[in-house]
Amino acid sequence: MVKHAAAAAPNLGNRPLLYLNFRPLVMFGLGLLLFFPPFLRGLFFAPELLITHQVAAGIFLLFILDRVIKKEAETFSHPLDWLLLGLFLAYLASLSVAVNLRGAAGEALKYLNYFLVYLMVSRSVRSLRAINYLLHIIFAGAVGVAAVGLLSATGHLNYPGAWSGAFINSTLQYRNALAGYLVAAQVVGFTLWLRARNSLHQTLLALGSLLTVTVLLLSQSRGGWIVYALAAAVWLTGLQDRFWRGCYLFFLNLGVAMLATRAFLPEVLAQDATGAIRVLFVAGGVVAAAQLLIALGDRLLARQSLGQPYRALLTYGGLLYIAAVVGVYAVYAARALPRIGAQFLPVALLNRAGSINPGDESVVGRLVFFRDALEIVKNHPVLGAGGGAWSVLYHRYKESMYYTTEVHSAFLQTWVETGTIGFFLFTGFWALLGIVLFRLWLNRDRAGPNYLPVWSSGVAVLALVGHSAFDFNLSLPALAILAWALAGIVRGSLAGTDRHVIPGKTPAGRENPAGLKQPWLQLIWGLVLVLALGVPSWRFYQAGVVGAEGARAINSQHLFQARELMTKAHRLNPLSATYLADLAQLEAVLGLADNDDVARHRAGEYARRAVRLEPFNPQVRATVSFAYLLLGQPDQAVAEAHALLTINPLDISAYEYYGRTAIAVAMHYVSRREYPLAKPYLEQVVRLPSLVEVKSQEVAAVQRDWIGRRKMLVTPLIHLSAGQAACLLGDYALAKQLLKAAAEQQELSAEASLWLAVAATRSNNRAEAEKHLALARAEDQGADQLFKEIVETLAFER
Repeated sequence: MVKHAAAAAPNLGNRPLLYLNFRPLVMFGLGLLLFFPPFLRGLFFAPELLITHQVAAGIFLLFILDRVIKKEAETFSHPLDWLLLGLFLAYLASLSVAVNLRGAAGEALKYLNYFLVYLMVSRSVRSLRAINYLLHIIFAGAVGVAAVGLLSATGHLNYPGAWSGAFINSTLQYRNALAGYLVAAQVVGFTLWLRARNSLHQTLLALGSLLTVTVLLLSQSRGGWIVYALAAAVWLTGLQDRFWRGCYLFFLNLGVAMLATRAFLPEVLAQDATGAIRVLFVAGGVVAAAQLLIALGDRLLARQSLGQPYRALLTYGGLLYIAAVVGVYAVYAARALPRIGAQFLPVALLNRAGSINPGDESVVGRLVFFRDALEIVKNHPVLGAGGGAWSVLYHRYKESMYYTTEVHSAFLQTWVETGTIGFFLFTGFWALLGIVLFRLWLNRDRAGPNYLPVWSSGVAVLALVGHSAFDFNLSLPALAILAWALAGIVRGSLAGTDRHVIPGKTPAGRENPAGLKQPWLQLIWGLVLVLALGVPSWRFYQAGVVGAEGARAINSQHLFQARELMTKAHRLNPLSATYLADLAQLEAVLGLADNDDVARHRAGEYARRAVRLEPFNPQVRATVSFAYLLLGQPDQAVAEAHALLTINPLDISAYEYYGRTAIAVAMHYVSRREYPLAKPYLEQVVRLPSLVEVKSQEVAAVQRDWIGRRKMLVTPLIHLSAGQAACLLGDYALAKQLLKAAAEQQELSAEASLWLAVAATRSNNRAEAEKHLALARAEDQGADQLFKEIVETLAFER
């Protein structure tokens, strides 16, 4: 009797705090986070990313409120949870040693976003219905991205950068990232197609898969093609009794897509948009008809009365088709029998596939990036150099002419940014996920209904991350969010531990009784994470808006308004040195115009703070250098200009800027009859052409096997600065040689002719001086006055 009463009594300890259910809103928000980011240029640029951070913070707030109301305690019972939390903390720790504080803060915010997405997904996908919902959202987003790429190629849609004229980039604006994204989405799409029961649903998934694979081929990403084949092979091994059906679907899709690209690309290159669209409709009709035949075949095979010859015809016919597609793909990849391959794929795609080899320029280039990344790691081994460190440091380490803001390897980029600690956490997470997936595969015979979606999610994310080992897919936050969400799906199926891998019905997970009694503790730390992501993101976004207004005010010469706006932008984002550098320049201009010592003092202080904040930012150093010129501090101006050579010793524009700045300062000292102060600068500038030539030879020796890289050449502007320096030093023969080289550029001919006239005058060659002065006078009406001032300045005894 007592037992019966106890059983009938309600469980007051588990009663929710309020009868509210935010779970549908959380799932809707997660759907948004997985669907729209790829359409916003992959969130590679700050405005879209910062808005997404704020959206993610809002969704996480609903997630925390829902768990607190339902007394669902948050537990970290699996190593995957701790590894990702540790990676976020590693990015936080790197702030203490960051070479670019704003960039490091931005990366920390990214990984906080990824951590929250992972938490929300892993704690929300405790049912097959929830997993299917998120997988459908992921695949629908990929189909939309593919459609944008195809419509941009045909000219029906004008999306910036989606069509290059030869290959598709779509909304991600980078074909390799697009390929990695579509590979992951394709694995998901095939799984949904395989599991669909409704004929309409199957047909829609088939058409979507056709679009994504067609765009994958038209991206001409060789790495993507390789990863696609490997991912499909791994995925097929885990299909159990559905292996042959998976093979039919995969090869049906691939075969039709290959034929579609064979007809589509020539139509696009011929600018026949109608013909290209017609090709897509025909290919779609073929896939839809084939899907109906497959459905019919299923029904026929299910009939016991179907004769064995017909069964054999269906089976072996399918096998022959698979063999044909595999054979063509092998021919295509190996570049053997090109005439046969050309019947299925455009020649451009065949040539692209045939160029896959270890000596390829892109492969060699990546090896160069990786080597330079390891050099940075060597100097920052423990905590790294902070988020965004690669883009500001690699110029100092590179030995050849290349420009890239990314390492082209997520693993090495993480190593550069967070050191060995972060590298092992990042690598350990994906290695452990691979082990979890392998154990899932080993137990597939005892797995429940969640097995196939979870298996496919794991294969998809490992394919995306594997591709990111030699490209920068995960540097696009949209793809990183997708990766951590897919990882969250796998983690969510483990229910706190991977000892029982998806045993039929996935349990809700082991809860922490202490946590159930302390919901407010979970609410507090949840609010802390929401504020940590939402507040900085809002401030940085507002700073960008205000700073853009300030830049427009500068261009419009509304300097007082610009000062107010830049001051506000700096208050909103005190980690960015660009606002301080702009303020230094504005205060210098206003102080000079109004003879305001207070403004000049502020300008100097802003300049020093800007350099301390971002010492490796060339834009900041150049702006500060100009501010020092306005402040009448010439030596500091030259020092900042010279810093550009240290930051990027292979950037020819740094030599140009240094030469112009040093000449301006030298002329300042010469005009004041302080020649000993001018001479060191003049001697440095006159050596610039030879310095550039030495660097050019060093670069040529390093990159002799890297075809197509830029060459480092002495520019006319460097010739001009060096010629002016030689003239001021009294070496008129050298000055004439250098200035004549500069005069070959139309934009510099007037200034070069003026200085040639000065050199001829100082050499007592009046006829030649008059000839060059006439050329200068023809392009610049003030040439006579300037010539007179220069000659008078030089007319003194040194």
